[in-house]
Amino acid sequence: MPDAALQARIVRVRTALLSGSGRPGDLVAELQSILAAEPESAEAHLLLGLAYRSIGSDMLAEAVAEFRQALAIDPTLVAGRFYLANAYLDLGRAERAREELEAALKQTPGQMQFTTLLVEAERRAGNPERALTLARQVPATDAASPQARYYAAMALLDLKRRPEAITELEALVKAGVTPPDVTSALGLAYLDEGRDSDATRMLAIATQAAPARPDLRVALARAYRLGGRLAEAEQQLAQALPPGANREASEFYETVEADIHLETGLIRLAQKRDDEALKELTAAVELRPTHGPTHLHLAELYLRQGQRAQAITHATAARDAGETLPDALRSLLPTPQ
Repeated sequence: MPDAALQARIVRVRTALLSGSGRPGDLVAELQSILAAEPESAEAHLLLGLAYRSIGSDMLAEAVAEFRQALAIDPTLVAGRFYLANAYLDLGRAERAREELEAALKQTPGQMQFTTLLVEAERRAGNPERALTLARQVPATDAASPQARYYAAMALLDLKRRPEAITELEALVKAGVTPPDVTSALGLAYLDEGRDSDATRMLAIATQAAPARPDLRVALARAYRLGGRLAEAEQQLAQALPPGANREASEFYETVEADIHLETGLIRLAQKRDDEALKELTAAVELRPTHGPTHLHLAELYLRQGQRAQAITHATAARDAGETLPDALRSLLPTPQ
């Protein structure tokens, strides 16, 4: 147990961290100083993990290490399991997140906040049916209910039950639950249903709420393009990753960049500017070599240009990625044995 002076320092750091009133770098330095004096302080390790998380995704591994150290010192620190599970989800390690949440629920049965996060862990682990079952266990009166309903909608989308997912998301929006994740999910579901106007309206709301998110601008551009509003689509793409924007090396930004090239290529196709479309679609497939829709568009473009060999190459890649080929492309390929 830290002495009174150290405990007072921990309290000050905790207050600054949870209120957002302290600079993360300063809080990290203070917590490291505290742990140098009292390395067995579970709370200090927990707070250091939170401080690392507040710095950004680059420090996720350090945050995980601190949460695990806190739990090694005090296995009853159930909040540590919740924060650790969140960090594991951000790292794409859904199975580890599930383990921590199940352990937390054994310590505090019926804790709906933990159950709700377990819904998402199960979904990301490839168990959408289990996720949906858990989501239905969260009472509508519980504070975690909106998050659970959102995760339920995402599980329904994974299960290809789009109309039910739309109903869930629409109910959240009607109730005033409109964070960008909800409105963008609904907008994208509308797009997949062919409801371009509804999609544009909802994705515009999402983009206004989070203007710095490039993936939302790309989604809105897609909605504009499908609605025939090509100039507005181009405007959104230009704002998605403008010169000087953050382009850190990550799967997220590579996907966004590939989507920008893909959408630009499809706009050029609509404008009958095939050479420019080919350049954009080629850039997109270089960034994302196994993306079926991009290969499909390239195959159709090459076929229209009379470049049979290139059309066959991309049609084969599109088919291998699970795309359904139109008759004109399917006839180019040998029948699978």
